[in-house]
Amino acid sequence: MNRRQAESHESLLSDGRGAKEEKERSEFNPEVVRVLPEADYTLHLWFDSGEESTLDMKPYLDGGPVFRALRDPAMFNSVHPFMGTVQWNNNADLCPDTVYLDSVKI
Repeated sequence: MNRRQAESHESLLSDGRGAKEEKERSEFNPEVVRVLPEADYTLHLWFDSGEESTLDMKPYLDGGPVFRALRDPAMFNSVHPFMGTVQWNNNADLCPDTVYLDSVKI
């Protein structure tokens, strides 16, 4: 971690959250480690906790332009794990909490 990253990290925690709270949050919300796009616009997800789930992306496809672009199967299939969540090649991504809490456990 370089100096700028360390300062940024410190500023993120300056709201009163300590390292313990940050650790508890990350333990509460597992991170995506693998994702497989399905033909029906769902994502099969694997989390670092060992859990598996599916997330129906169809409700998001009518969102803003970045999510409407995911209607293109090639773009939808470009999904990959990124910083604990999922991201597509057009830089669309979802909140990690949304991915975990809104997905259906298998």
